[in-house]
Amino acid sequence: MRHVLIFIIILTLFIGSSARNAVWQDEFSIWTDVVLKSHEKARGYNNLGNAYFGKNLLEKALKMYEIGLHIMPNSHLLHNNTGIVYAAMGQNKRAIQEYNKAISIKPDFVDAICNLANSLEKAKLFDDAIIKYKEVLKISPGYFKAHLNLGILYHDIGKWDHAMDEFNAALKERPDFADIYYNIGVLYQERGKFDEAVSEYRKAIKLNPNIKDAHYNLGIIYIKNGLLENAIIELEAEVKLRPEFAEAHYAVGMAYERMGNMQKARQSFDAAFKIAPSLSHQHKNKE
Repeated sequence: MRHVLIFIIILTLFIGSSARNAVWQDEFSIWTDVVLKSHEKARGYNNLGNAYFGKNLLEKALKMYEIGLHIMPNSHLLHNNTGIVYAAMGQNKRAIQEYNKAISIKPDFVDAICNLANSLEKAKLFDDAIIKYKEVLKISPGYFKAHLNLGILYHDIGKWDHAMDEFNAALKERPDFADIYYNIGVLYQERGKFDEAVSEYRKAIKLNPNIKDAHYNLGIIYIKNGLLENAIIELEAEVKLRPEFAEAHYAVGMAYERMGNMQKARQSFDAAFKIAPSLSHQHKNKE
């Protein structure tokens, strides 16, 4: 069973639209051109950094943000985005420092406060993280990302009722956001409420067919309930989305094995073992 909840980091731009909604190459070309023509302005470096970040080119993104900060040291946006890159690099302490700089410049900057809370949670400073999420919601009660991330934090520390309350609050603000339904599905699945979990995963997939783990978790529930053909459909959808997800290949093999189709089971097991050899040892132990 894979119960990975989805939380959100908030990258900020100098313009209002989302960097990830554009074709990356076009966006990259636009902001490269801006930097070349207006190299003394921080905006181009910030948004070019966002383009690099969107392609997981973290070192290049960091370099752009650093140049931007050299031009505009008091940019709360650039400090926030620098913090996001450090967090992605696993440098959580430096991320926290950058988020705090952003907040010191703009105390009501909810994106940075929310990102700071994420990093505090990673540092296992759960009480501090909760305080920061609540600070965000005091400033902006309808900020659904804070409700969603706070719900995940409550889940992680075992306060499931609080988690459900926060997910429902997020849902009230954004009923069209697939990740919320997915996370509610995880809560139901962990409590053994499989029918409710299936319903929530279905809602998530309807809104976002490419959402990670929803197909997989559905497949696992279907295997438990003996709905093997349904399980294979969902698990193969997950494999199509993520061919390197070994556990999904393995679960497909389990479903075929229970159906008595040993040839297809072996093919799926072999695919799983090739990606993650440790699964082979677990499989042998089960035999």
